[in-house]
Amino acid sequence: MASFMPTEVFSGYLYDEPRNYLTHIFILCKMLSNGAETRGFMQGTICPAQGGMAMDFRQLENFIEVSKQLSFTKASNNLYISQQGISKSIKSLEDELGVPLFYRSASTISLTNYGTLLLPYAKELVSGYTAALAEISREKYSLKNTIRVGLTQGMVNFLPGHLFGQFTQNHPDIKLRIQEFNDTDVDTALKKGEIDIGFCVTPIDLSHFTVHHTHVLNTYFMLSEKHPLADRDTIDLRQLKNETFLSFGESIKGHSSFLERCRKAGFVPNIGAAANDFGLLTDLCRQNMGISFYVGEKPVEFPGLRIIPDKLHGWDYVIHICTAVDHGVNEQEAEFIHCFQAW
Repeated sequence: MASFMPTEVFSGYLYDEPRNYLTHIFILCKMLSNGAETRGFMQGTICPAQGGMAMDFRQLENFIEVSKQLSFTKASNNLYISQQGISKSIKSLEDELGVPLFYRSASTISLTNYGTLLLPYAKELVSGYTAALAEISREKYSLKNTIRVGLTQGMVNFLPGHLFGQFTQNHPDIKLRIQEFNDTDVDTALKKGEIDIGFCVTPIDLSHFTVHHTHVLNTYFMLSEKHPLADRDTIDLRQLKNETFLSFGESIKGHSSFLERCRKAGFVPNIGAAANDFGLLTDLCRQNMGISFYVGEKPVEFPGLRIIPDKLHGWDYVIHICTAVDHGVNEQEAEFIHCFQAW
C-alpha cells in the first residue's frame, strides 16, 4: 500500500502519524462524509462523534469481499449470508460515508474512485482487528494455564527450588510465570492483580492480603574471608559501627529494620553501596568492599566469603505466601500453595 501522510485537525487533535491505519480511516471518513467527526473504535465498531458515522468491521469485511469478487452473489456465498443482507450492508456503509463505493449495472459492478480509495485502508483495519482478537484469545488461553508468581529480588537464592520442580513435574500442563520485584513492589503487583501469588516479606497489610503460609528464615552478616572479623563464630552488631555496609537499597522493607537495629546499637550505619542484584553484592563483599547480609535457613559456605550470625539477637526474615483478598484462588493455584506449605 502506498504511503499516506495526512495532516488534518479534528476537534483540536492533530493527526500526522504516517501509516497509522486508524488515523487514515478516520481522515478518509472525514473527507468522504462531508465533515462528519469521528473519535475511535471499540467492540468491532468505528464509533462516531454525535451526528457522525458508525461503521462496524462486518461492513468492512463485506465491502472487502464484494470488492474481491465484484459480485454480490459470490461474496454472499463466501460469507454465508444472504445476497439481500450483503447488499443492505454495502448500502448502509455508502449511506454512512455519503458516497457510492460501487458502480452498479444490470450484470456487473465495479469500484468507484471512493471505493478504490477506501479498500486498502479497510483491509489494513480489518487485518489489524483480526490479529488483535487472535492475540487476545491466545493470551486468555495462556493465562488459564499459567500461575503468575511474584518474588522479591534475590529470593530465588534461598527458596526451595525442589518444590518448584516438584510442582511442574506433577502439573506439566501448568506454566509458572515468575517475576522478581523489590519487596514493596511484590505487594503492589498483588493488589493490582498483576500476579496471582506473592511471596511477600513482612510487614504486610492484612486488609489487602490472604496469608496461606508463613516461613521464617534467619538473617546473617556476609563478609569477605579477608575481613578481620571473618574468623568469628558470631558478630555483635556494635562491632560494626565503623564498617561500610552494602545493602539492597532504601526502598526495601528490611532497610528501616536495619536502621532501627543500628540505632539501638548506638550508631548510624555507613551505607557504601546499594544494589538489587544479590550476585553483585556477594562479589563486592568478596572483594572486601563492605559487609552485606545473607538470608537463609542456616549459614552456608560461599567461596571467599563468611556467613556469620548476629551474636545478641535473632534477625528473622519472614515470608508470607499470599493472594489478594478479592482474588478467587483456583484449583491450580491451590495446588501450588499446598505444595509450598511443606516448606
